[in-house]
Amino acid sequence: MPTKVLLIAVLWCIALSTAGLGRAPDTTKPADMENMKKIGAALHAFKKAKGEFPEHLSDLVPDYLEAAVLVSPLGEKADPRAAAREYDPKLPCSYSYEWCKDAWPDLKDVSVRDVRQFQLEQFGDVVPLLRCRNYKQTLNLSHAGDIFSSVFEKNPTYQGDWLDSEEVKQLIAKHGHGPGGPHGRKLVFTLADQEGHPMAGAVLEAEVSGWQIRPDKRNFTAGADGRITIPLGYDRHFNVGARGIGANWYVPSFIHYYESQNADADGNFAEKMVAYPAASIGGTVVDAAGAPVEGAHVELSHADTTRGPDDSPRDVVVANTTTDQRGAWKIEGVPKAGVPLLLWVEHPKHVVLQGKLGTGGVPTAAELFGQHSQIALAAPFAKKGTVLAAGKPVRGVKVYGFGAPWHDVHWANGSAETDAEGQFTIVSHVRGPGVVAVMSKDHAPLCQYVEFSAERPLALALEEGRVVEGQLIDDSRNGFARAHLLLDALQTPGGTWVRLPEEPVLATTDENGRFTWRHAPRLSLSFDVLPEHEWKRNFLCDLTNQDFGVQGSIDEGPMEEEEEDEDE
Repeated sequence: MPTKVLLIAVLWCIALSTAGLGRAPDTTKPADMENMKKIGAALHAFKKAKGEFPEHLSDLVPDYLEAAVLVSPLGEKADPRAAAREYDPKLPCSYSYEWCKDAWPDLKDVSVRDVRQFQLEQFGDVVPLLRCRNYKQTLNLSHAGDIFSSVFEKNPTYQGDWLDSEEVKQLIAKHGHGPGGPHGRKLVFTLADQEGHPMAGAVLEAEVSGWQIRPDKRNFTAGADGRITIPLGYDRHFNVGARGIGANWYVPSFIHYYESQNADADGNFAEKMVAYPAASIGGTVVDAAGAPVEGAHVELSHADTTRGPDDSPRDVVVANTTTDQRGAWKIEGVPKAGVPLLLWVEHPKHVVLQGKLGTGGVPTAAELFGQHSQIALAAPFAKKGTVLAAGKPVRGVKVYGFGAPWHDVHWANGSAETDAEGQFTIVSHVRGPGVVAVMSKDHAPLCQYVEFSAERPLALALEEGRVVEGQLIDDSRNGFARAHLLLDALQTPGGTWVRLPEEPVLATTDENGRFTWRHAPRLSLSFDVLPEHEWKRNFLCDLTNQDFGVQGSIDEGPMEEEEEDEDE
């Protein structure tokens, strides 16, 4: 009996509250921009007279502004938010006021003004004071009076998208960041050397991401006591990545996850960091005959543990470079102690070399810091194999090879198609453990560990799989017709993922959004859903059991928007 599945797409942001938004013709954009400039001028005039900005835009009427200016030239009926008074409680208003005292969604005792005040301190006058979402690209009027475009966001509670705007980055580069300030949470690093002496004047590059802060790399300098204060904002949880910048010292890079319930009494966080002595490493890369290899990619990284919900290990890149005509390379600022180093050397005409120092052909630390290491890359080799189903060869199936994980990702290692005898040959750039994935239109996908070597051919067995029937619906339980389900990635037996270079179609929904996948496996996979005339969405499914949950989020689309994951 087929397994029945109900896939509820995360489409709550396409509800009626956003109907008509982001669809206005550009012909009315100049008039909207003129309205925004008039409102901006009125806001600054109000602040000059009263000492602060008003609570709502309607407070500007009639002394500083005519009510008609608050409504887009499209008219009140063309913008459902204006008619519903979503932007202002007193008057129809087509523009989102970013300095109101309304509560910030999901943050207790924090207002929109609180968040924008913090952002103003960090990013300067580029922070939006007014926004117009009538167009495919949101119009923003900054505190400085600049109008810039940013990605349209359908979720009205998500307002971090403007920081991704290239125009904003140019404005910040032109005007500089804000001066900082007292608002929001803080993360305080205390940086010292191995003897405990403060690293006064040391520079730390940090990147913070949260709900109202998007990733923004900034350099911070330690004071005389070795302390560096990084602003976090008002989010309930944060991701912070940081690395030290110095030729003679190194701070182990990390990416840490912080939750507000783990903060101190003042709502802040503290970290102690040790700076280790650093020096340059280098050497040469040659082929099996000893000739120099130009253009080889050399990457140095180290292991790191992220404090988070899964406490999962991950690798952090120290630096990378490319070999010159002599096959020579050099990397500066490499820690001589404190972290276990990993080396990756890659060239398209050779087998990849990767691993810990002093293992599997990777030079020792002494050789690298002595800058006399020599790395020999082997030539690729043919990895042969056969694909069978019920003991018979399978013709015309795609076989994909992947190397061992590097930075938690299985990198592609060639592909091939089986012949009439079910045989295939992959030109392998991997020697050692790896993964193969097999896709067949008449069988369930296969994903398993293998050993890449020239000596032993692979024998891969396919199963017919099982029938999975389902329906793709939106939050109003309407079916999505003619939507394609595309395979995105497969999970290995060890829990890591391999992403296929192509996205084969698994099934297509009918007029009611129903679909049938006749060869489903019993493993976890990621697949994309591409509804007709819509943007692509991504789902993770666990098919190891008869019933499985669906986790979905918008993956990519013509508006390049992001939305929060939601479980069903």
